Amino acid sequence: MRSISDIFVLICARLLPIDKKCVYVYNILDGFNDSVKYIVCELHKRHPEYKIVWDSSQSINTADFPSYITLVKRGSVEASYYQMRAMLCLDSYLGIHAWMYKKESIRDRLLAELKLRLLKKSRQLHISTFHGVPYKYIGAKRYGDSVRDYAFTTSCDYFILGNQFEEKIYREAYPGNYQFRFLGKANTDILFETEKQETLKKKLGIPADKKLFLYAPTYRDWCVEGGGLLQMKQILIPSLLETLHKKYGGDWILGFRVHHYVQEQMEKEGFTYPTDGTILNCNQCDDMAEYMSCCDAFMTDYSSSVFDVIHTEKPCFLYANDEEEYMKKRGGLYFSINEFPYPIVRNNQELLEAVADYDKEQVNRKRKHFLEQLGTVSDGHSASRIVDFIDKLISE
Repeated sequence: MRSISDIFVLICARLLPIDKKCVYVYNILDGFNDSVKYIVCELHKRHPEYKIVWDSSQSINTADFPSYITLVKRGSVEASYYQMRAMLCLDSYLGIHAWMYKKESIRDRLLAELKLRLLKKSRQLHISTFHGVPYKYIGAKRYGDSVRDYAFTTSCDYFILGNQFEEKIYREAYPGNYQFRFLGKANTDILFETEKQETLKKKLGIPADKKLFLYAPTYRDWCVEGGGLLQMKQILIPSLLETLHKKYGGDWILGFRVHHYVQEQMEKEGFTYPTDGTILNCNQCDDMAEYMSCCDAFMTDYSSSVFDVIHTEKPCFLYANDEEEYMKKRGGLYFSINEFPYPIVRNNQELLEAVADYDKEQVNRKRKHFLEQLGTVSDGHSASRIVDFIDKLISE
């Protein structure tokens, strides 16, 4: 519910002209990360005169943000003001303003259209990048409802996609009239920039003389501990690091990256990182893509991060110790985990065997075939293409 003062600001801001040098950003992940980060960096590089306003919560890590970004408190009067004045509104979800409702409800449809007219000026440009690639069921399908019964209204003019597969999924999950542009996932650009890894490792606190095995499980809202804590108790870390050493050489450490709710649970359970540095806390910086860029091998489960690492030749493993339960509780996946080109393991012994037997050439052949099937367009230049597209729209 908006406050009276907020509504007053919205009405007043509608009467003011659009500021052609103002960009408003809403990131569903909250921090300075995801595709919106890399689009903003490219925008600033080309247009340093732009005022970039970032919608943020109180828990945000302000140290990660460059000085050229203005932070405004989420839900504040100031945020509403800039949102109405901005030439470009950029978000990492389904639109800064979006509503899903039953088609049969005329009231809900009219209300959605009215809110859209009030909250967005016709001359504003709204662009969404989504977060990740849909791997798990989204929209009405997640809850087993028929998407044919729903309609979707969004303020977004264009959705930016990274592959052809995504279009069908989003059309089905969020039925409505909006346009797609296949320009790539900007957050994957950094995975192609190998020359930056030395600088990134220093920033992230990764020892320069160590190789990093990054483990980033997805979140489970029915079992917080299942988002990494239970698995970490199953994995024999010393044996894993020794097996990695025998397979690839060098000294290895394990990087642990989890959802912030899992972090809270770790604190409750008194989880501590070993003093010998064998396990690295990879939640200290906001941007998952930076950790992925620096890692030498990667492991997840049902996380869409697999669609990011697949653009690289890095060894990847899928630790699916609770597949049956996950499918039942989460509502299903668009892909069977067996379709991915990576080894699937369900316990510590299978993980050690998968590392020892990893066939890079075979995996790469499957990986390239998988990317072709997806129709991927991400190639390390996505942010540049997206800003080219924005510049063209603004100049018209």
